[in-house]
Order: sequence, then C-alpha cells, then structure tokens
Amino acid sequence: DGCGHTVLGPESGTLTSINYPRTYPNSTVCEWEIRVKMGERIRIKFGDIDIEDSDSCHLNYLKIYNGIGVSRTEI
Repeated sequence: DGCGHTVLGPESGTLTSINYPRTYPNSTVCEWEIRVKMGERIRIKFGDIDIEDSDSCHLNYLKIYNGIGVSRTEI
C-alpha cells in the first residue's frame, strides 16, 4: 500500500513505513523481501521503532520470517 522511503544497496539499506517519521495510516501493511547469497547472513538494526500498544499485538506488530511462501518460519 505504498510503504515509505526505501534505500537498498548491495550491502546495506534502509526500510521505513509510509509517512515516516510521522504516524503511518491505519491498516497499513508493509512487506519487504531481503535476499542474500546462499550461506550469507543479514543483520537487522532498528534505529527508530514505535509500535502502538495494543492487546495481543493484533493491530500493530513487526514480524520477521526466514524464507518466503508457505514454508517460511517466523524468527
């Protein structure tokens, strides 16, 4: 749904939600696929994260998966 500013390079990148650093709209869903060569690892650093408090995290959350598709697993 038009997630925000994205900068991806060969060895680093920055991902942000729409309207960052302002509040993102209700019902926003952002997904990014990060690929690396077999045997390589990624490091994810959070410089600024602000997720609205909600019961059981049903409304606002961040999920990171290992892989894509139905066989992916949540890390």
